[in-house]
Amino acid sequence: MSSIERILQRASSAHRNGRLKDAERVYKKALKKDPGSPPILNALGTVLLDQGRPRKARALFLAAGSSVPPYIPALYNLARVEQIMGHTLKAVEAYEQIISIEPGFTQAWNNLGSLYLDNGEPEKALRCLNQAVKVSPDMAEAWNNLGVAQEENELFDLAISSYERAVSLHGRYFSALYNLGSLLMRMGRRKEARDYLEKALRIKPKDSSTTFLLQSLGVLPSPSRVPISHVRKIFDECAKKFEETLIKRLRYSTPERLFRLVEPQLHGKARLDILDLGCGTGLGADLYRPYARTLTGVDASPGMLEIAEQKGIFDRLYCMDIEEPWGFDHPFDLIYSSDVFVYLGNLDRLFGHIAAHVRPGGIMAFSVEELKDENQGFRLLETGRYAHSMSYINDTLQAHGFTPIRCISCILREESGSPVDGLLITAVARNR
Repeated sequence: MSSIERILQRASSAHRNGRLKDAERVYKKALKKDPGSPPILNALGTVLLDQGRPRKARALFLAAGSSVPPYIPALYNLARVEQIMGHTLKAVEAYEQIISIEPGFTQAWNNLGSLYLDNGEPEKALRCLNQAVKVSPDMAEAWNNLGVAQEENELFDLAISSYERAVSLHGRYFSALYNLGSLLMRMGRRKEARDYLEKALRIKPKDSSTTFLLQSLGVLPSPSRVPISHVRKIFDECAKKFEETLIKRLRYSTPERLFRLVEPQLHGKARLDILDLGCGTGLGADLYRPYARTLTGVDASPGMLEIAEQKGIFDRLYCMDIEEPWGFDHPFDLIYSSDVFVYLGNLDRLFGHIAAHVRPGGIMAFSVEELKDENQGFRLLETGRYAHSMSYINDTLQAHGFTPIRCISCILREESGSPVDGLLITAVARNR
């Protein structure tokens, strides 16, 4: 064994055993003996990446990957670090380069497909992930990701088959079990959904999203709200395609309808301080802008707020859970919310926050899904949202100092081809 081989062996051993500083020192010693060596540059880069130093690692992967011919492991690590650093286009370029040189590199196809999913390009993701499972049919991760892409493309039966294949390859694969259970639940296949979700919960007993889906199925006691972590996960994942999905596929017009209901109350008033609760991407916020002195938006999803900020409609945006204490430095004349209260069952705490932050005579406007049974206040539905009865809404408004102005029934959107019944409500804050 040569001296350089012995050095590399020591460095590799140190890296495997978690002695990262030792591994870094020894790899640097090896580089002095063999400057510009792609394998050594790449190995040193992986050590730096494991130390949480992605920028320095990236420089080494670039150097190793630019060799002739390109050193594929370094190109792969370069793609991964670009992905970690949020450089989506550069990561895509690196993965594309890899598969053009080595078409059988399954992990590159898989990661590229996942990138396209994250970037809201499900058709491109589908192409990549179909190739991934073609090259490596025993790769459970690729089958699970393919299922996600198929679900995004509304190929539901194929998605179920892909998730089932992932589970058959890896029986304790949490993501595949959860995804399969969630999709079966959407398709109305309750018994099968329950079986897979219960298996997922046994693997991760504290997972709030799995627990909540089982609560929605009535397997576990119903909570008073959807866990904020579940809400954030849902909307972060769908942020880039949110408006297209709602408007084109679900025929969603609640923000505009709610505005038309509240607009008569705004005429003749001075410019207002307005708060959009659960503003999402800012859908409909432009309707309120002409009436606003200040327009503030809050949402629990950073991904949604990022898109809202790009529109330039809001004066201020905050990422927050609307049930937690509010810290605004001034009261509001109008607080409105479209399709947000459906993620809360008990509205008492939220209405208390609103009452404390609206001026006397100020307006509250919101939508809820309608619960026809007036003997119940609210009910968790299998969709994972709550419906509220009109009697409960009226009682809660009155308890917090609001007088209802107007309430109309409407179709909020379509769900699996069926209309979702809802209520649009305005109320005024009484003088205190």
